[in-house]
Amino acid sequence: MIDSLTHSLPDPLNRLPSSAFRLRTIDRETTLFRQGDSTRGLFFMLNGAIHLQRVTEAGHQVLVLKAVPGETFAEASLFHRSYHCSAVAKKSSKVIECAKRAVITRYREDPDFSLAMCKRFAHQVQHTRARLELYSIRSADDRVLQAVVDGMLKDSVKSLAHEIGLSPEVVYRSLASLAKSGRIQKLGYGKYKA
Repeated sequence: MIDSLTHSLPDPLNRLPSSAFRLRTIDRETTLFRQGDSTRGLFFMLNGAIHLQRVTEAGHQVLVLKAVPGETFAEASLFHRSYHCSAVAKKSSKVIECAKRAVITRYREDPDFSLAMCKRFAHQVQHTRARLELYSIRSADDRVLQAVVDGMLKDSVKSLAHEIGLSPEVVYRSLASLAKSGRIQKLGYGKYKA
């Protein structure tokens, strides 16, 4: 089963031996790993929704990241002994665990692999920063407008709402308001362009 999944892994993860991978299915509200657990490796998100959450010294729970399909998460685990946050499935999810030892060994032996991983991580950092910038926009209409401009409305309005941290009802209202004001154009049900 893992051998067939390695073909769906992006470069350079697909260069690792199949023995480095473990398919994990995580039920909704189940924890993949906990803050303080010994690190096993990083994870590639196949589908679902996993939130990385950290508990502060004061006992407050902070959302660190919403992992999205097609990206890796827990990359820092490659260089630390324990996870700095917990990973909790918000809906049933599938991930591929990439063994820490295999990744580090490949880093040391293959400079092209190392460079490709650095490029991948840099791209993900840019994507995460763009999402953080989007979350910082207070006005729902302005946040939805920026999401449409950025091409984030690909699937459904509900999935967009989840991705930008607003309720679907608020996003529907904002889309209607933006279309009425002419800031975006409605192309059909759930289809808009800036």
